[in-house]
Amino acid sequence: MEYLSYLALFYQKISRYDECHLVYEELIKIYEEKVRDSEDSIFYLESIAELYMKINKEDNALKTYKRILVIDKYNDAEDKIKDIQSGNKIRIAYIFELSHRKYIRHDQIEMI
Repeated sequence: MEYLSYLALFYQKISRYDECHLVYEELIKIYEEKVRDSEDSIFYLESIAELYMKINKEDNALKTYKRILVIDKYNDAEDKIKDIQSGNKIRIAYIFELSHRKYIRHDQIEMI
């Protein structure tokens, strides 16, 4: 997955957004395969939702954020749902922040 993240970043940097979107879609497929209906899947679901936002598929992002709330009703996904529905911009993670987020949650280490 890491090489796909680098590839997406490369395409983004050289303004080849169509190719970048294809890579994001491939990452979504990979993350979807890892999703189970448990709290362990929150990282993947958040990543999927943010990738959908990056490729302007807000409806799919909304469905994914709602799926997160079914698993974890205390997640901040509710705020993101409200922002998307009201047309407010939401902060979308930089592609590599997505992977760092997993390590912070599971290993309890700080990202410097």
